[in-house]
Order: sequence, then C-alpha cells, then structure tokens
Amino acid sequence: MCIVSDPLIAQDFRCHGNHLIPEQSETVVPTSNQTQVQKPLTAITYIPIVIHVLYNTAAQNIPDAQIYAQVDALNKDFARLNADTINTPLSFRLWQVRYLYSSV
Repeated sequence: MCIVSDPLIAQDFRCHGNHLIPEQSETVVPTSNQTQVQKPLTAITYIPIVIHVLYNTAAQNIPDAQIYAQVDALNKDFARLNADTINTPLSFRLWQVRYLYSSV
C-alpha cells in the first residue's frame, strides 16, 4: 500500500492501489519481517502536565488531594498497573504519515 500525505512527494510515487516500485517499497514501507526488540527500561521520562480547575464558588473547588490522586491514577493507567487494565479504553491511532524524499 502506498501512503503519501505530501502532494509534492505523492507526484514521485504515483500511487495506484498496492503497487510500488520494488526498491521504493523497501525504503518507504518497512517489511513485516522486522521484529521489534523491547529495550529494558533504564529511566523514567517525566511529562509535565498542567491541571486547570475551573469553578465559580468555593464549594465547587476541589481539594489538592483529588488532583494528586487523579495524576496517580493517570500514571497507573498509562503504565497499566491498575487491576482493571483490561478495561482501559486507550489506543493510539496513526494520524498522519509524511515521507521526505531525497535523491542525495
């Protein structure tokens, strides 16, 4: 399958269904025979987040403990450490592919 999102590069590939020139298919589309080796976790990468709490009255405000508990739950969900990880409705989807072609 030929996937090209950049119009200038698309002109080079002339997509017609699943046809690519063989040498292009090796450089553009990774082969399914390649296996990914999971590397051991060496360090934790911290992603800074900002929590916005919007409220009109003091009664609508939430305590800091609730914010920290939610961040803890988020970290456990992302690391799949919770007991209900089977129910985590999270999946990454490919949004865009951009190939840059260079003849050099």
